[in-house]
Amino acid sequence: VRGPGLLLAAELAPGFDAKAIADECLARGLVLNAVTPTSLRLAPPLLVTDAEIDEAVALLATVLADAQQEGAPS
Repeated sequence: VRGPGLLLAAELAPGFDAKAIADECLARGLVLNAVTPTSLRLAPPLLVTDAEIDEAVALLATVLADAQQEGAPS
């Protein structure tokens, strides 16, 4: 994870497709974007709550786990 303040990017493990992960997150209600084929940008509003962060992290973890089960490397 890299970036200043709340503007963060997360580098994915080899084999994960950032665009596919971003698309699935969007379908489940989490807005983020793929800035490279292997990294995701997270840009929450300044008024984000701890509960919203926990929810977003849990959703992203679920999407990544589902992608891993579908054939991405461990």
